[in-house]
Amino acid sequence: MAAGIAHELNQPLTAILAQVRAAERLLDDEEERPAVRQALLASAGQARRAADIIRRMRELVTPSSPSSPAAVDPDTLAASLLFLRQDELARRGIRLTWRNTSPGARPLGDRVALEQILHNLVQNAADALADAPGARHIVLSGGVEGTEYQFSVSDNGPGIPDEVLPRLFEPFYTTRAHGMGLGLALCETLAGAMDGRISARNLDPWAPASRCACPSPEPMHEPSRTFPLVYLVDDDDAVRAGLALLLRSVGLRSEGHGDPQAFLAALSPQSIGCVVLDIRMPGIGGLEVLARLAEMADLPVVMLTGHANVDLCRRAFKGGAMEFLQKPVDDDVFLDAVQAAVRSHVASRERQALTQAAAERLARLSGREREVLARIVQGMSNKEIARAFALSPRTVETYRANVFAKLEADSLAQLIRQYATLLDAPPP
Repeated sequence: MAAGIAHELNQPLTAILAQVRAAERLLDDEEERPAVRQALLASAGQARRAADIIRRMRELVTPSSPSSPAAVDPDTLAASLLFLRQDELARRGIRLTWRNTSPGARPLGDRVALEQILHNLVQNAADALADAPGARHIVLSGGVEGTEYQFSVSDNGPGIPDEVLPRLFEPFYTTRAHGMGLGLALCETLAGAMDGRISARNLDPWAPASRCACPSPEPMHEPSRTFPLVYLVDDDDAVRAGLALLLRSVGLRSEGHGDPQAFLAALSPQSIGCVVLDIRMPGIGGLEVLARLAEMADLPVVMLTGHANVDLCRRAFKGGAMEFLQKPVDDDVFLDAVQAAVRSHVASRERQALTQAAAERLARLSGREREVLARIVQGMSNKEIARAFALSPRTVETYRANVFAKLEADSLAQLIRQYATLLDAPPP
């Protein structure tokens, strides 16, 4: 167990060492202060990860009731992994990408355990590609399969020998000269503790593929959109990962989409938040996506481009964009724009909800009560209303009391403010 803990802690400690060393080198350069800050923040995050690993290992060997699983955001999980490994793997000539085939789905599990499993699987894939010729690529993907959400790590390396596959998850079994044979065994234990499972197989042409399956909460295909969500639509994986981490730093959830057509197909009209949309993408461009969004949803859109000009800016704003920013975008400018877009949409939806609720209460009124309400809003007294409808003042008082009760209004001012506009619409 001690060797296993040492093995698991090696990755976050290595990341901490690399980040702190980088910060030390850049500390005296004023222009590199943001990079130093980022390195220190990343180190703090890895330190917390190390502490979580120790806590989780302690829980695994201490008899106790299992902790309740929580919904995990796969895109946030992948963004963290890409941030930590993408640049380092790129220096080794290995490309790491993320693909989510079920946007919005939230598997149930332990975030730290899932992060550690995926780190191990990516590391194993990178080791397998060390001597592979040609272009080398690791694909991290996720999606709903039946009642499960499956994470998959695949690479275009030489594959796993047939005689090795059956023993792959045995403790202390390894094919590497300096390996301990504990990484995959611990991954299997961690997956089992979340009521999940882990497997490996060879694929063609991608080989091998390791899968970690976790239970998915219901409903899986129509996830709740009661929280604001920022949709990042950009064909560049690194841009999406970087923006996702930036949004996460101010408490905003995000969902990445590299394929704009798949994004449009999966988008729910009830979604709350905003869209960050790149203008130039292969296939369907950002301006066309903007036009289609205007037809199907009321989400505010922040446009991004690396090739800004006056015509593009004009067309974007004419198409309904809320903001137009040029890459590389300043962090504060980007966050201010996104937060303003989210706030405006949340406020708009709240107004819509209040209007809908008021309309439903208005529908409770009888025809005569609606007529009396119209006269009340016009400022007529009970006696004037009584004369207008040839009723007694006492009868009008009864109608008036019914109107206030059914509309749940506490004052005449509230009645006028909420229902004056709605009265212009015909009754249902």
